[in-house]
Amino acid sequence: MSNQVLTRVTIQSVLNGNFTRQWLHMKASAELAMSMKSVTAFYQNAMNAAVTIDNMIEWAWHQEIKKLPVWEKSNQKAFTESVRANSWQQQAMADLANNFKHAYRENKLNLVAQHLLLTRLEGPDEIGTPQDMILESVGDQVWRFIPMLVVNEPPHMLPYRDVVSQALSWWAEFKPETFAPTEKS
Repeated sequence: MSNQVLTRVTIQSVLNGNFTRQWLHMKASAELAMSMKSVTAFYQNAMNAAVTIDNMIEWAWHQEIKKLPVWEKSNQKAFTESVRANSWQQQAMADLANNFKHAYRENKLNLVAQHLLLTRLEGPDEIGTPQDMILESVGDQVWRFIPMLVVNEPPHMLPYRDVVSQALSWWAEFKPETFAPTEKS
């Protein structure tokens, strides 16, 4: 048996300290943009965007929040619950991230996001905006698809790009020093 010293490997050590909330934001924004390029790229990049946005909670807790006095008697679970209570879009990203990561989730219900659909638009009726659409060339035609997120309470569909953009905007405006635990936490 060798006398190896085990060290903790963190993303900070792997990326030489360049792993910031801004870096995660940039990565999720890039994944969102790539998800809207083609139908074949959609789910792969949508998964990466959701997982990255959901991971911002853990990153913020360890790097920014847990050292703040208002959070000293709290934990990461309470912070996570506070973020998701403050932004239903964050809960939607968590629902998608968990569904993408697990083939089967027994007795686990999504709280916000129920389905992520690629809907083909036919005819002149428009849903969303051109930025919400994926255009695919099929023969001599251009098919229009719009990724839609089915959310509950009440059940309805929203353009996926809008929900992800709102989740990213929430993080862009997030101020650790003024974010306090919710009553439930």
